[in-house]
Amino acid sequence: MPESSLQPGGSRSLLAFATCTAIWGSTFLVIRVGDDSMPPMWAASLRLIVAALVLMTITLARHRLPQGSALRAAIGYGIFQFGLDLPLLYWGELTVSSGLAAAVFATIPLTSAGVAVLFSHDLATPTSLLPLLAIVLATVAAALGSTLLKRGPRQDPIGANAVGAAVGIPFCLMASWLMHEHRAMPTHAGQIVPILYLAIAGSVGAFVVFAWLVNHWPVSSVAFIGVMVPVIAVTLGALVRHERLAAQQMLGSLLVLSGVLVAIVSDRRRMRRGVPRPPPRRPAAPRPGARPAPGGRRGR
Repeated sequence: MPESSLQPGGSRSLLAFATCTAIWGSTFLVIRVGDDSMPPMWAASLRLIVAALVLMTITLARHRLPQGSALRAAIGYGIFQFGLDLPLLYWGELTVSSGLAAAVFATIPLTSAGVAVLFSHDLATPTSLLPLLAIVLATVAAALGSTLLKRGPRQDPIGANAVGAAVGIPFCLMASWLMHEHRAMPTHAGQIVPILYLAIAGSVGAFVVFAWLVNHWPVSSVAFIGVMVPVIAVTLGALVRHERLAAQQMLGSLLVLSGVLVAIVSDRRRMRRGVPRPPPRRPAAPRPGARPAPGGRRGR
């Protein structure tokens, strides 16, 4: 892979950043839509089962199953990113709007002001604190999972997510059992489509791209995905579920986008200063006995 693609300004890294942002901007809405027709923990379990089957099949076919320290990093990633993050997020979105849930995830880097303005109305209305706390804890779990994966050796993103999804399944099933959910198989489009979209696009697609990006960008830079997601989530929530979109939210979106733009530009400048320029090439030494080219310049 070209070295330029490993830097924050590399085209592949920026494309991966945009892909994760677009997919995850829609997954908050799809989770909330799915919660209308299926128990949340059971829906999260089915999502991971489908994703794990697809990812593990690809991983075993390519003989890229993580080993040793890479396996330990993938297991830790799976516990926090899938086993703890998804159940908390699914349960929290039973009552919390998709836009607000996405905005809470944006608080990881430095967007508290934008989030507060963006959802000042939602935070001022009487709402149960537990669902919002669950989403905050989901945010912490996601950050810990990313850090554990980053601390391990660089590894194949498909293999890392195959292990992570498989590790997360028993956590979601245990949560479903503890909540006494009715665990029936989905039978109609309103149940099947959200699970397949979240499994294929969310867990297989975006999480694989995300794992690749974590291996090539600093975690602090990758975290800005969460800053961009609320803008997409708020727009989709307003269009599809008619969630409230007021002037404060538009102002908050501008604050969030401005903060991301400043951070990315600053990060690119820092990386450019930190990457040394390649040394100039020296002319190749002449072979012994070789004659100079006609009209060529002789050395002293």
